Amino acid sequence: MSSFFTPDLKPCNMTAVSRVDHNRASTMIARMLNIANNKVTHMTMWGNRSQEIFPDIRHAKVEVHGRVMPAYDAVKDDFYLKYKFIEVLHTRDAEIQK
Repeated sequence: MSSFFTPDLKPCNMTAVSRVDHNRASTMIARMLNIANNKVTHMTMWGNRSQEIFPDIRHAKVEVHGRVMPAYDAVKDDFYLKYKFIEVLHTRDAEIQK
């Protein structure tokens, strides 16, 4: 989206539809660890919406019991993070539409 068409909108308020997938990925990690969503930071999403999006948690951090650590280390489920996590993100919109 170009700010040319919205000159009164602050650039920090510009976002994309892929933010839905970002929020969904952060929430999935938070639920796995039984922590609040705002305790998941640095989640990175690559690509476009749904089928093309890739959640990259290599740099994501989580705060669990006051301790900040890499999300990957906190989840401790390699299969889930490499396969199921991505599959759920790719198919969630279709499930909601059903």
